Amino acid sequence: MLALFCVLPVAALAVFVSCWRRSRRAGGRSIGLLVLGNASLLVTLLAVLLLGGEIYYRFLYDSTDGYDLDLVTQRWLERHYRYNNFGVRDDIDYAPRMAEGRTRLTVLGDSYSNGHGLVRVGERFVNLLRRGHPAAEVHLLGGDGQDTGQLAAALDEWLGRGYQLDQVVYAYCLNDISDLSQAWQAAVRPLYQQPPPFPFAHSYVLNTWYYRVQVALDPALAGYFDSIAEAYRGPEWAEQQRRLLALAARVAAAGGQLHVATFPFFERMDDPRYREIHASLDAFWRELGVPHVDLLELYASHPASELVVSSRDTHPDARAHALAAAAIERLLGWPSGAHELDVDEAPEARGQRDQRPVEPRREREQRAREQAKALEPAGEPVAQRRVR
Repeated sequence: MLALFCVLPVAALAVFVSCWRRSRRAGGRSIGLLVLGNASLLVTLLAVLLLGGEIYYRFLYDSTDGYDLDLVTQRWLERHYRYNNFGVRDDIDYAPRMAEGRTRLTVLGDSYSNGHGLVRVGERFVNLLRRGHPAAEVHLLGGDGQDTGQLAAALDEWLGRGYQLDQVVYAYCLNDISDLSQAWQAAVRPLYQQPPPFPFAHSYVLNTWYYRVQVALDPALAGYFDSIAEAYRGPEWAEQQRRLLALAARVAAAGGQLHVATFPFFERMDDPRYREIHASLDAFWRELGVPHVDLLELYASHPASELVVSSRDTHPDARAHALAAAAIERLLGWPSGAHELDVDEAPEARGQRDQRPVEPRREREQRAREQAKALEPAGEPVAQRRVR
């Protein structure tokens, strides 16, 4: 397409010059030549604009959209994502077994944890925690688009490969329930499965604006937040609770101590429906005895525009990751580490964290074995079951 955009303005300009010369010889009396000349001039100007846009989006523009749809985002992912021996975006390799005398923190998370939109992987809260606490092994288990079910399956796979758990933080995003919403999956599937028409699939400028218009006008995407909110009010929430309970039991059975940090949708921090969802999640984790920090109030004290990658990619930016790292340190009872950004905590957030001390690993493993055995019956109501 770049070659076509290079040839098009030259060809259109040639037609315009030819029409101008012939019109002069005809004394300007040919209406056909006048129309053709004006049309070719317009095409020349548009072709120059297209060529400029193609050069900009193909070679200069380097950013992401929140849905991983356009060619620019796909190129960004290829350029800035590097994977380690466990197939995870990170700048170090992981060992299955913990090194002698070291603790381990395993973060379960999706694109919020993966640093979607961040060029420097070191700006993620996962890497900030690692840098601030060099005595701990800090690993990420997950990646872009990983919901609760996929994270649970990945955890089982890692444990099957001999991976050891110690401290575990589930960085929960509110759309981790979205795979259970059949209506949402049916609505959004065509957007990913049906390629755009040929010119829009191969031109960076046309592809970028094709998907921007799609995102702006697609009724399914416009109703995204409504679909997620409805899932927490319907049968999907009961199934999600079952999955979260199973995940907590799996972590406990493997000798890990689960903690949860809940991220808000930055675009909906003031939405009362989502505040109710945050309250429901907090009550759920407290009922299970799982230490939980809700990051909503911490982030709500900052303008949303200061916490996201861009207006088109509302994943957390470097500042939001630094705030999350500080909150997770407090959740774990770790001393404050050295973060690149000055993070000031909202007073309301101080009351959200769980202050319980971290158990010694040997005692936790013994309790986990007893706990996992007690959790084997599947028919017991969630409200009567505990994972600590």
